Amino acid sequence: MLVCNGQWKREWFVASSHVKGRLWPLARPKEGSLASSLLNKPNERKGPADVRSDNWINHPRADRYWIKEDSLKLTEGSVLSLLWWEDEQQLLDLDEYEERQGTRRSDGRTNWD
Repeated sequence: MLVCNGQWKREWFVASSHVKGRLWPLARPKEGSLASSLLNKPNERKGPADVRSDNWINHPRADRYWIKEDSLKLTEGSVLSLLWWEDEQQLLDLDEYEERQGTRRSDGRTNWD
C-alpha cells in the first residue's frame, strides 16, 4: 500500500490487489508510525521499521498485527509512505474472518453451530 498524507488528512492511497477494497488506511496515521513522526518533526528520518498495524489500518483486529513502513517527507506537511506485510498472517486471518462473517445467520449463530 502506498499512502500520501498531508498535515491534516490522507490525500490519497493505492493498494495492491491483495488488500484493495478489504483494508483501508486511516484518515491520518497514529502516533507510533514513522509518517506521524515526520509530520510532527519534519527533520526526523527513520525507516523502514516494524509498526503496529493499527497505527495505519482501519480494521477491528488490526491491533493484533505488525506491518513494515518506510516513509519520507515530500514537501512541507506532506509524507509518502510505503506499507507492506512481511508476515502475511493478518491477510490470512482477514480471509478467515470475512468467511466467518459471511456465514452468520440472522440470529447471529454460524452455520456450523
